[in-house]
Amino acid sequence: GGRPVCPLCKKPFKKENIRPVWQLASLVENIERLKVDKDRQPGDAAREPPDARLCERHREKLHYFCEDDGKLLCVLCRESREHRPHTAVLVEKAAQPHREKILNHLSTLRRDRDKIQGSQARGEADILTALKRIQDQRQSVMTEFKQAHEFLREREQHLLGRLEALQRELAEGREKYEARAVAELARLALVISELEAKAQQPAAELLQDTRDFVNRYPRKKFWIGKPIARAVKKKTGEFSEKLQSLQRGLREFQGKLLRDLEYKTVSVTLDPQSASGYLQLSEDWKCVTYSSLYQSTYLHPQQFDCEPGVLGRKGFTWGKVYWEVEVDREGWSEDEEEGEEEE
Repeated sequence: GGRPVCPLCKKPFKKENIRPVWQLASLVENIERLKVDKDRQPGDAAREPPDARLCERHREKLHYFCEDDGKLLCVLCRESREHRPHTAVLVEKAAQPHREKILNHLSTLRRDRDKIQGSQARGEADILTALKRIQDQRQSVMTEFKQAHEFLREREQHLLGRLEALQRELAEGREKYEARAVAELARLALVISELEAKAQQPAAELLQDTRDFVNRYPRKKFWIGKPIARAVKKKTGEFSEKLQSLQRGLREFQGKLLRDLEYKTVSVTLDPQSASGYLQLSEDWKCVTYSSLYQSTYLHPQQFDCEPGVLGRKGFTWGKVYWEVEVDREGWSEDEEEGEEEE
């Protein structure tokens, strides 16, 4: 239970005064290495740990790291005059802060990797969802247009069928009309021929037949038939109205479809002070109607005089502005066409 003593001088010493004797440690390592070399068979290669690094000067293991010089030291280098006054720590201890820094940074990078992978997975899911939505929308577009095509084809066949029926009725009426006209012309031709022959008779013969002249050649009302039956003409007029309604509806449908699919509409409030006398504005100043009669009783400095124009109450700083105008007129002069192109 007493204090330890030095094996050489036999003097007792305190445990806190123990200092490592690195020369002795190195000597022990060399003896162990010699023992290993002695037991190694001829031809066997010297086996060192894969991470073992030796001092180039003393061929000893590098146990220390000099913080002043930033070099790895063996036991002999540590006790040398060059490095003895320097601060040297064990390699593992010196590497620990760097290892922790690397591990911390590695942990951060792994978290970043996990975030990127998670974001990538979510992004891929969003892309797949968007692609699925586009595919569904594509199918919807094809279905809607297919149904629209079928509807239009059915209406087209229906209208063409009615036209064919009207055409057949007109053809049948034409045949009857021509047959009746030919028969009537033949009857009149016979009467005319007889009367022409009668007119060439001598006076004595002509006077003998005067009594029964009226009975033999009674005056009949000439037949002047109508080329088109009243019912057919009525059907033709009704079909013309339906055709105009069809054209108007298709134009409105096309315009609305283009507005909804391609254009962004804006609400325009018109300026009544600038409206021409040929224009009539609604009470909310949203709609304008053209009138062939000039109705303005006074002139405003901003009012359009000769041209049927009107300004908006508020200006535009960006965007597209357009108006749709229904024109019933079909013919245009060359000057008017050039003017339209210039505008």
